[in-house]
Amino acid sequence: MESKMVSVIVPVYKVEKYLNECVDSIINQTYKNIEIILVDDGSPDNCSKICDDYATKDNRIKVVHKENGGLASARNAGTDIANGEFITFVDSDDYILDTMVEKMVNLFENHNADVVQVSFTRGNFIKKNEEIKVFSNEECINNYALDNVVRPEAWAKLYSAILMKENKFNEKIKYAEDLELGLSLYKKFRKIVISNEELYYYRENPNGITSNSINEGRLYEANILYNALIKEVKGTETYNCIMYRYIRCCFAILNRIVESKKYQYFEDFRNRIISAEKELIDNKYLGKKYQIGLKILVAISSPSLYRIIMKLIHTVVK
Repeated sequence: MESKMVSVIVPVYKVEKYLNECVDSIINQTYKNIEIILVDDGSPDNCSKICDDYATKDNRIKVVHKENGGLASARNAGTDIANGEFITFVDSDDYILDTMVEKMVNLFENHNADVVQVSFTRGNFIKKNEEIKVFSNEECINNYALDNVVRPEAWAKLYSAILMKENKFNEKIKYAEDLELGLSLYKKFRKIVISNEELYYYRENPNGITSNSINEGRLYEANILYNALIKEVKGTETYNCIMYRYIRCCFAILNRIVESKKYQYFEDFRNRIISAEKELIDNKYLGKKYQIGLKILVAISSPSLYRIIMKLIHTVVK
């Protein structure tokens, strides 16, 4: 099994506090046939030197130094020089359990998959009785939209290298770049295999690009869902699933807007939701709190009043 190389791509930018923990966790993988590609994305701190020091200690490590271009650009740069038959991405402020690569390769091979996804934690790793789920591409899209187990993020996944080299991250966007590619890949692969085993530690970055008060990541998710999927699947069950996810995104952004009092954005997302109201009447996935939110938005155009009423009835949609 270890005859097949895995390329582990790590975009590096302003993470000197966490970089050692991340790289050490990759070096110590039980699956040894890996190459570790550290992409220094023009980091202004000590990350460049840390990367170079690691390369002198382990001949499996390659370092790419480039001008800052963002996460999508860094991942693409790593993918371009990857030699492995498989590719996995690890964010440089995260770390992985020592068995993660081995587990993902085994799942990939045993199920003849295109993509393997494992679970993650933000706290302590919890040992679970492993459950494996296998989805076709259509099942995958529906499952993601209903917020079950499928995630569009690039990390905690193992991909066919061919798939990733043929489908690159969009370097023009700085938010939710893995979401756009993930949704695009859902339509192209045959099979995704998902394990509930926690093998990836995800560190929430309070200074990250999607941590602002309105949450640009959510905004891009709403736009990507609408532009990339909704128009393609109208009249199908997938359409109902995607519309549900789209409205949830719009409500999440709307609530960020009113909580941060950035009311200049309120009318846009109020109109988005109201324009979709007729198509949501018979949507079986839309729960009571969303139905109430819809009625309030139709009746009220004042963002401050919307905020007060939603708090009073304890149905703020997040």
